[in-house]
Amino acid sequence: MGKLNMNISAILVLFLASGILLVTLKPTRADSVSKTFVSDCEKNFTQKCGIQVYDSVYKTGTLSKDCCIKLVAMGRPCHDALVKQNPEFKANPSKAKAKSDQVWNACVSPSPPPK
Repeated sequence: MGKLNMNISAILVLFLASGILLVTLKPTRADSVSKTFVSDCEKNFTQKCGIQVYDSVYKTGTLSKDCCIKLVAMGRPCHDALVKQNPEFKANPSKAKAKSDQVWNACVSPSPPPK
């Protein structure tokens, strides 16, 4: 009888452990939506313009008029999501956010956008 209780206890521990693993490894709905959203944003933006936005936010690059138009057409939520998903954002989020805002504002400003 003692051996049976020990086997049941071992099975119960394994069952609970596997449930915990499933809960911790399963992506959350928010993660899935976020990844899907970012993926959709990337599909609607050219690689050339993506590089220009990256250079404008994280380096000292400039954004062409054409890419400004595409950025605005893509929308602010996509711009913010793409900037935040970049690993360099985590290094200095406040600086990246400020530069990201500056790039966005230059594109939506009534004054002439970059050339």
